[in-house]
Amino acid sequence: MTDVSSSSAIVDVTKFDLQQARWHCDQLERGKVLFFSYVPFEFPDADRAFLLSQKQTGSRFHKNIPTARPKICSRAWMKILLTASA
Repeated sequence: MTDVSSSSAIVDVTKFDLQQARWHCDQLERGKVLFFSYVPFEFPDADRAFLLSQKQTGSRFHKNIPTARPKICSRAWMKILLTASA
């Protein structure tokens, strides 16, 4: 189940379904943000601890969201979604 309002920039993915992957990619192409209240793939504690230990460097204006090339970004997410659910 996916909850999305036409005026909202956030798509709440309450239950990931592989059959909705293309629709999710389309939402990314339209500038929407997918929100998962859980991690939809196996995520070991060691990996989580490593990511949480990282500190941001450089400018405080640094943007971590890759938006320069949204089509490439969403293709990468499609690959991640398909790999994670396989």
